[in-house]
Amino acid sequence: MKLVIKIILASIVSTFAFIGAMGAANPWPAFAVGFGSWFLLIWSLTPSGGIKQDRREREQAMEDLMREWERTRRNRY
Repeated sequence: MKLVIKIILASIVSTFAFIGAMGAANPWPAFAVGFGSWFLLIWSLTPSGGIKQDRREREQAMEDLMREWERTRRNRY
């Protein structure tokens, strides 16, 4: 659903930018907006390694915490 909304938004922005470029004296800024919207769409769809790394580090920290908790729990009894 999120992908569909992004595609529709990029389509609307680029359509108006390209229509505006047809009547403009200097069409390059409008071309930049039109192609930039598609660039941002593609960029938002590429996976980010940083997010996966952060998640992996959090999972590792949680596993370490659970191991430590289990060790201290066993030593009590």
